Amino acid sequence: MQIALGTGTTPDLYIDGTARTASLPNKNVLVDISDVINEFKAQFYPSLLEIGKVDGKNYILSIAAMNGMFITVNATLAKDLGTYDLLPQDKKSWSYDDFYDFCKACAEKGKADGVYGVALYAGSQTSDIGYYNMMLSNGGNLLNEDHTESIANQAPCVEIVDLLGKLVQEEIASPGAATLKNEDTEPLFFSSKVVTMIDGNPFYYAQVMRQMEEDGSIEKCPEIEAFGAPTADGTSDMRVASWGANTMVLFKNDEDAVKISAAKELMRHYIKETDFQVELCSLTGNSPAIQGLTVPQTDPNLVAMVPLLAEWTGKYAITNFGILEPYWAEIR
Repeated sequence: MQIALGTGTTPDLYIDGTARTASLPNKNVLVDISDVINEFKAQFYPSLLEIGKVDGKNYILSIAAMNGMFITVNATLAKDLGTYDLLPQDKKSWSYDDFYDFCKACAEKGKADGVYGVALYAGSQTSDIGYYNMMLSNGGNLLNEDHTESIANQAPCVEIVDLLGKLVQEEIASPGAATLKNEDTEPLFFSSKVVTMIDGNPFYYAQVMRQMEEDGSIEKCPEIEAFGAPTADGTSDMRVASWGANTMVLFKNDEDAVKISAAKELMRHYIKETDFQVELCSLTGNSPAIQGLTVPQTDPNLVAMVPLLAEWTGKYAITNFGILEPYWAEIR
């Protein structure tokens, strides 16, 4: 997006998460879409209407609410290794010591088969939200209260960096974390060589592995379970980062009235086509932006997981850690 802005090659309509769209309303490059928003205002979750609102005008259409990011565990593999009982029974009450002990036990029990406790990476920013979750749930913050200064070098955040380093140094994490990218770690999980993933959405991993079973890439989809982020004492409420929403924006470009009118009609069509919204959310694990829409599930992994993720997102997810600030790219 930065390249497109710099070279004048932005599209007419653009769909992406708030990590790349939240800063755009302040750059004077978007069309005011308040007329579209106001037509359907009562149908949206109120919090989503505030995303992209500047001086009372709406510049961003939230098309789906992003769930908070949680920890994904291959429960079948953990049970095979005899480590499943180290996980919290309520799926959310555990400390970072508990998390370390679980990952270490998985690596020790799985060493002969090349199985590691967790996959880490530092070669890309994609899905770095997993690391922010750990810092936030350990009592840290990335920005000060009025969002004028980065304070990610405070003790609770540094403790997480130290923990991640320990997982690498003790070979509990899969090798090559310093240069691995997010997409490099996923095949390790899909091939049951890693028990735990701290990035991404548990829904995503469950969906992909079910598809792999149907395609014959793997013999059987394992039980995939979601767990909350550990906290400093193992009893406090977690604080998990959410990217906010998947969004749609309309660039001014040459301010062609016909294109702008057509793009707004497409936005209206999307809002009205609730079946399409439900289908999209069923594929991504996100939640509909329109109140009252539900996403039915038949996959055994997802029947219990989807409502749990929605519940946790409602209770524990936050977007005020910096993601919605126009300078997020620099902070990141």
